[in-house]
Amino acid sequence: MPRRDGTGPEMGRGAGKGGGRGRGGGYAKGPGGDCICPKCGERLVHQLGATCYNQKCPKCGSTMIRELTLLSKGRTMKLCVSAIGREMTSKVYGAFGRAPYLLIVDTETLEMEALDNTAANVSQGAGIGTAQIIANKGVDALLTGHVGPTNAYTALESAGITIYEGASIDDTVQETVNKFTQGQAKESTDAGGR
Repeated sequence: MPRRDGTGPEMGRGAGKGGGRGRGGGYAKGPGGDCICPKCGERLVHQLGATCYNQKCPKCGSTMIRELTLLSKGRTMKLCVSAIGREMTSKVYGAFGRAPYLLIVDTETLEMEALDNTAANVSQGAGIGTAQIIANKGVDALLTGHVGPTNAYTALESAGITIYEGASIDDTVQETVNKFTQGQAKESTDAGGR
């Protein structure tokens, strides 16, 4: 049985009714946390079953976002960005599973660890292997251009990693992290068109 810490057997969908989407059916609808306004800082208690980005700030009208710190875990978020190189000045790599490097950034301190993606060159299952690598590092969220096939998406969800797609390959990792911390990234709600 997977232990969701990367040390158990291969991850996959369980036998439950949720389809591996987590508490509240996935899509950022689970319990806890706050919705915050990236412009004025207004906070609202997150309502179970509702996504923050579908709500407007009552003070300034901006789109609300889900709080980025993981209060239930008592620490800041570890964010993984797929990259062409090992530096924060490297460009974002558009395809998660085939990214040459994985940069893990602490969203508060901006400390960074660069990993070689040893799964990038396998003939099949690169996304699943890459998901396992970042799960083993305790990553909380992934920011990339595109995750790819359903299997990689499912492996990330099973590991409890929140997925943000749509990062621009024209941006550096630093620019992408800045946009993320300013609430400009949207959580992905489906896998490769599923």
